[in-house]
Amino acid sequence: MNDTQLQAFEGSIGHILEDLVFLFPSPMPAPAHEHGLGNRILVHMTYSGAHNGKLAMDYPDSFSTMVAANMLGLDEDDPDIVPKSEDAIRELLNVICGNLLPALYGSEAVFSLGIPEIIPSTDAPEDMFSETATTIWFEADDAILRFQYSSENSAAS
Repeated sequence: MNDTQLQAFEGSIGHILEDLVFLFPSPMPAPAHEHGLGNRILVHMTYSGAHNGKLAMDYPDSFSTMVAANMLGLDEDDPDIVPKSEDAIRELLNVICGNLLPALYGSEAVFSLGIPEIIPSTDAPEDMFSETATTIWFEADDAILRFQYSSENSAAS
């Protein structure tokens, strides 16, 4: 990923977190020890079209209730939040991906987005991303978030 694409990647994430979830993220370096980050969850999705690839977000388990509360305008301790939190996280990643791809490849490129899936980070396959995947980290309201992106040219391009 070149510098312009990296800026688009960071900008798309920052813009969506601010506008959709009302959080103000700051890019940060990778933590020295990822195992000290506590219980983490991974939401990931694929896309295909002009390019094929994956986008994922690794987040603390408490982040999903914050996202749902902010998206729905409810308190985090509202009993209706927990059942809606996974859907809110899926929608967040879907919106980020939907904004990222045109920022990277132009508005004329056509893509099909997969359905975001949520799994505990400990269950994520080791080879989920290629060695060329781009990883960026953010801090947002005391939550440390990791985003990973990988892409390949499709056979049709």
